[in-house]
Amino acid sequence: MAEMNNEVLRSGGRFVVVALTSPIQVDPDVRKREQLQQTLGVNDLFYTERRLRQVGQHLGFPVITLAERMQMAATDRKVYFHGFPDTGLGTGHWNERGHQIAADILTKELSRVVQSQAGVRAAELVHAR
Repeated sequence: MAEMNNEVLRSGGRFVVVALTSPIQVDPDVRKREQLQQTLGVNDLFYTERRLRQVGQHLGFPVITLAERMQMAATDRKVYFHGFPDTGLGTGHWNERGHQIAADILTKELSRVVQSQAGVRAAELVHAR
């Protein structure tokens, strides 16, 4: 990731990591999630997301994580974001609802990234004078 970030920066871009979800992370059934956590001996299912954010902070690139927000929405709305009626809800790829909520989150988060980048570039121009 460090090298990818450097390569993107050298070409004038902004490296952004987006962490997607696994079906169990966003399963609306709290008991099912808790059972897996117990089986795995972990406190939550978001270690990877926390670790990626730490790496991003250390290396200076934004990391957008979807799982925590999608889990809250799945639990509140009692909907599955993975799977389809004919293949099994809560499994496999995102369904239409999963794509929609991910798009909503990414629209907001990427807008923040672009705005913060514009602020950084404006500050660089001021300091260059």
